Amino acid sequence: LDVYVALNGDGQIICRSYRNCTIRIRFGESAQQSFSAVDAADGSSNIVFVTNAQRFVAAAQSADTIKVQLTFYEAGDQVLEFDTANLEWPRPAVD
Repeated sequence: LDVYVALNGDGQIICRSYRNCTIRIRFGESAQQSFSAVDAADGSSNIVFVTNAQRFVAAAQSADTIKVQLTFYEAGDQVLEFDTANLEWPRPAVD
């Protein structure tokens, strides 16, 4: 299970491989939470991985929106907002 934010285009997310970075995430109207994140193993600067995917998914399942605050090269902190109101979660397999 992986949770990540990837950019299409030229943006660069600041998150160094030699130390975890902290990103802030708000699920719906709940309080903002801090998550550790790491960059890609290949050094790509357009993607970050949230290190506690299970915690993220548990919070995301009940949220209508998810706001992720990241630090961008030459643009500082920015908030990305995702509409998750109609997101369908996989149902458990029936035996």
